[in-house]
Amino acid sequence: MATLQKIRNRGGLLVIVLGIALLAFILGDLFTSGNTWLNKFKDKAFVVDGDVVSTGAYQDRITQMEEFQKFMSGRNSLDENITSQIREFVYEQMVKEMMLYSQTEKLGLSVTKEELNDMVYGENVSPVLLQSPIFTDPQTRQFNREALMEFLSYIQTDISTVPDEQKMQLYTFQQQWMVIENMMKYNCLEQKYNALLTSSIKANDIE
Repeated sequence: MATLQKIRNRGGLLVIVLGIALLAFILGDLFTSGNTWLNKFKDKAFVVDGDVVSTGAYQDRITQMEEFQKFMSGRNSLDENITSQIREFVYEQMVKEMMLYSQTEKLGLSVTKEELNDMVYGENVSPVLLQSPIFTDPQTRQFNREALMEFLSYIQTDISTVPDEQKMQLYTFQQQWMVIENMMKYNCLEQKYNALLTSSIKANDIE
C-alpha cells in the first residue's frame, strides 16, 4: 500500500518525465527527417517547370562538357574564362533540353536509330559532325568523312583487346562519342520540333 501511495504521489512527475522522453523522441525523428529534407533542398541546382535538377547532375554535365572541350581543342586544361562559359552553356543547354524533351514526348516526336545512322553514314551528315574540328581536314578545313570513319572504327574496338596503356585513350574516345551522339539527337529533335511549329502557324489575309 505504501508503495502504491508513493507512485500515486509521484504520478505527476512520472507523466512529466514520460512526456519529456516522448517529446525528445519525436523531435529527434523530426530533426532526422528534416536533415534528409534539408539535404534534398540543398541538392538543388535549379528547377525547370517544377522538375528539380540536382547539383550532382549539373556538376556531372559540367565535368562532361569540360572533358569534351579538352578533347575537341586538344588541351590538357582550361582557363577560368572558358570554365565559366561552359558552366553557363551547360545550364542553358540543360534547361533547353528539359523543355524540348517534355514537349516532344507529348507530341510523340523522337529520333530513331535509322535516322541517327543516316546522320553518320548517309548523305545528310549531322551539322554536329560537320562542325567538329576532329573530323575536319586541316588543309581544306572541310568535313573529312575518312577521319570520321577511322574514328568510328577505332572506338568500336573491344577495350579488352588493346594494351593497358591505350585503354584510357580508347575509353575517353568512346565517352566523347556518346556526347557527340547526344548532341546529334538533340539537334535533330529540335529541327523536327521547329519544323512542326513552322508548318502549324500560318498568317491569314488580314495579318
